[in-house]
Amino acid sequence: MSKLTPSVLKLFFMAFIAVVAIAGCTKKDEPSGNAPQLPPKETMALPNFDKFPSGKTDETQGLSHFYAAAGVGIWNTILAINLVLPVAAFAESFNHTPFYKDGAWNWAYAVNVNNVIHLANLQAIDNGTTIEWKMLISKQGEYSDLVWFTGTSAKDGKNGSWTLMKDPVSNIPYIGIEWTKENDKIGNIKFSNLIPGDPGKDSYIHAGLTADTQYNAFYTIFTKNDNNMANIEWNTLSANGRIKSPATFNDTNWHCWDWTLADIICPN
Repeated sequence: MSKLTPSVLKLFFMAFIAVVAIAGCTKKDEPSGNAPQLPPKETMALPNFDKFPSGKTDETQGLSHFYAAAGVGIWNTILAINLVLPVAAFAESFNHTPFYKDGAWNWAYAVNVNNVIHLANLQAIDNGTTIEWKMLISKQGEYSDLVWFTGTSAKDGKNGSWTLMKDPVSNIPYIGIEWTKENDKIGNIKFSNLIPGDPGKDSYIHAGLTADTQYNAFYTIFTKNDNNMANIEWNTLSANGRIKSPATFNDTNWHCWDWTLADIICPN
């Protein structure tokens, strides 16, 4: 693969910004208000809550925590490998100032992922009560302004959703994300498999925080292939927790671990 020289890259990027930004000086291109608030970066990442997973995750550390950490780890791996570019492209938008054109706010910039330059244009349209988002991505010599993901967020920034494509060329839905924000943190977030025809379609992982004093954080993992619902709960301060997973343990009981992550008899 040929590499772009700094001078060529600079010209390429400047041309891209110019094409996107040029607009006639008409009232149509005058915004009625300020640019909408960007959804938090954390809305595209599975949260790694305090104290979980932590320490070793091999079976010598306790089967209960091992299986809980393994289930979460599978989803972490899937998301980390397949969402590198869209997540990086979205995160970069926070470093740029938007401009208004043809009824939409635009964040246009270059983003380098794995030494490959992509040109991104994040667009936002204010629909009154919600903000509609769309990420257009371009790669020199391969594709231009293809949709990588779309989304919706409330104007107050407290909730929203994303639909990420498997890649910009195929335009096949891949991961759906639903999120809510509480104070300055993501309170709940859910990642779902949206791939049409995939045996695991509709599988999901749901993570969040609660007001419960014994177990104040959770992961719920549904696996469509074996129709299994795994419930994981733990305390973010003490690190003790529990898991219920019929397909894993062949029962519907809770299986618990203590602050050292060792198996224990579950407290009442």
